[in-house]
Amino acid sequence: MYRVQRKKSRWFLYSLLFLGAFAVGLGIGFGVIKMQTARQTEIIQSIEQESYPLQEEIIEDVPAAVTTLVPLPTQPPQTEYFVAEQAGDICVFTVEADGEKRFSYKLPIAVKDLRPEDYRMFCEGIFVKSKQELLELTEDFSS
Repeated sequence: MYRVQRKKSRWFLYSLLFLGAFAVGLGIGFGVIKMQTARQTEIIQSIEQESYPLQEEIIEDVPAAVTTLVPLPTQPPQTEYFVAEQAGDICVFTVEADGEKRFSYKLPIAVKDLRPEDYRMFCEGIFVKSKQELLELTEDFSS
């Protein structure tokens, strides 16, 4: 009659191959680390072997307590802004140190929804001292 052949399981072969590849990778990694630490040790030893002359000089004219002034970091100047109406849009300009105004961007404020007093105020222009004030102004008129 018919014989049923069983498929041989090769899990043992595959696991042996995997373990071999793992061991080779581990050995390579360990060798690289060993070479790097040996190189670093060699560099450190060569630096230690170099002799640097030490200067032992006594200065008698210097007072015992010398005050050293260290300048404190200065804060950058705050940017000023000018907000004005131009061609139906509310525009923001940065004011340079020399007083020149440069266009930055348009605000999302609908001019048609402004009250007449506010519209007149934007037509004349508003100087804003900081970014925080500019954000507050934008929030007040855009909602």
